[in-house]
Amino acid sequence: MVNGLGIRTKRIISVLLFLVILALSIKACVMLVEHKSSKIKYTDFFESETDYDCYLLGTSITLNSLLPMEMWENYGISAYNFGSSNCTPAEDFYIAREAMKYKKPRLVVIDMLGVVEFNEIGNGKYMYTQVEAQHTQFDCFPYSRTKAEAVNDLFDIYDDRNDFLWNFIMYHNRWSELEEQDFRWREMLNVEKGALTNTGTLGKAVFKPYLKDETISLEGVNYDYFIRLVEYCRDQGIDVLALYLPHPVEELNMRVANSIGAVADRYDNLEYINMLDMDILDPYTDFTSDNLHPNLSGALKISDYIGKYIRDNYDVSDFRDDPEWIDASAKYIEYKKENIIKQEALPYYLVQLSDDDFDGELIVYNDEIMDDEWLRRLFENAGITPLNESAKGNEECDAKITVYRAGTGEVVDTALFKYIDKKTEERTIFDLQKAEVPD
Repeated sequence: MVNGLGIRTKRIISVLLFLVILALSIKACVMLVEHKSSKIKYTDFFESETDYDCYLLGTSITLNSLLPMEMWENYGISAYNFGSSNCTPAEDFYIAREAMKYKKPRLVVIDMLGVVEFNEIGNGKYMYTQVEAQHTQFDCFPYSRTKAEAVNDLFDIYDDRNDFLWNFIMYHNRWSELEEQDFRWREMLNVEKGALTNTGTLGKAVFKPYLKDETISLEGVNYDYFIRLVEYCRDQGIDVLALYLPHPVEELNMRVANSIGAVADRYDNLEYINMLDMDILDPYTDFTSDNLHPNLSGALKISDYIGKYIRDNYDVSDFRDDPEWIDASAKYIEYKKENIIKQEALPYYLVQLSDDDFDGELIVYNDEIMDDEWLRRLFENAGITPLNESAKGNEECDAKITVYRAGTGEVVDTALFKYIDKKTEERTIFDLQKAEVPD
C-alpha cells in the first residue's frame, strides 16, 4: 500500500512537472513569435517604479508632438505617451482604463483629432485598415475583464477580434517572419516614454486660413467615448486637458476645434486648449516631409508650451530629482546624440540643433548656402550664426558643422556637407549631403 502510494505520488509529480515545463515552453514560444512593437513602446511603462502624473492620449499627432522627456527636463513633469497612428477616442477610453490599473495619473491629456473624423469609417471605433497599430496599443496589456470588454466593443465587426485577447492565435505562424528585433527587442526599447520623435525629415507645411467663428454640433460614437472618458476620470478624481494640437487641418477640423470649448464649460475636471490658431510653429522648420506631423523642432515647441501650461495650472509633482528619471534622461541624451550623427543632409542636422541640449558651429564655403531663404530660416531656428568663408572656398566641402553638448562642450559630431552633382535637375537644400571627413 505504501509503495502503491509512493508510485502514484511520483506519477502525479511527474505529470505536474511535465505540465509546468509544457506551459513554460508554450509561454516562451508565444513570447518569441509575438510582434514586439507593443513591448518596445510600453515595457518602460510597465517596468517603471516611478509614478506617472500625466497620460498623453491621441493619434500619431500626439505620438510625435508631446515629448515626455523634454517636459520632464524643463518642468519636472512625469508623463507617458500612449499616442498611436489613427488611435480613436474610443480606443483612448479603454487604454486609459487599462493603464490606470498600474499607475493612477493626476491628469489625462487627450488630443481631439479623431473626435468626429473616424465616425463614418467602419464602426467608427477603430481603423480597420490599421489593425497592426491597434495591436501595438493593446498587446502589452494582459488578459482582463476590461480588456475583454474593450476587444468585444471596439472590434465588434472584426472577425478575428479574439487575436487581441490571445496573441498566440495571431502570431503562431510568424516563425518564417522572425527578424532581429524578435531576439534583441530589449536593446530597442523606446527611450522617449512612449513618444516617437520624427528625425531625418523636413517639409513646408501649408496652413489654410483659420475659420475662427464657425462651429459644429459634436455627436457620434467617438464624441460619446470622449465624454465617457471625461466622466470616468471625474469619478476617479482625475483632471482632463483636451487639446487640438497644431498642424495643417481641413475646415471640418477647424469647426470641431471651435466647438470643444463649450463642452469643457460643462465639466469641472475638463479644460481645453485650441492650438490650431496659435502662432507656435514655423511651416518652414517644424514639420516633416508629409507636411502634417511635427518634426523634432516642432515637437520641442509644442512640448514646451504644454509642459509650462501643466506646471502652471495643475497640481503635479516635480520629478527632476527622481533617480529613475535621471537615469532615463542619460539614455535619452545618448539617443539624441545618435540621431544627430546619423543625419545625412545639412537641413536635417539643423532641425536636430533646434534642441537646446546641443550647440553647433557652422562654417559655410559656398554663397549658395548663404543665399537660400529656407536655410537661413533653419539657421535662425537652430540659433546658429554661420561663419561665411565663401571667399576662401573649400574643395572638400560646401559646409562644415561641429556639434557640441550644451553645458559640457563635449564634441558630439563633426560633419562635412557637399552639394551632390545633379546634371538634369535643379538642386535643393536636401542635396547638401554628408561627405567623408578626411583623416
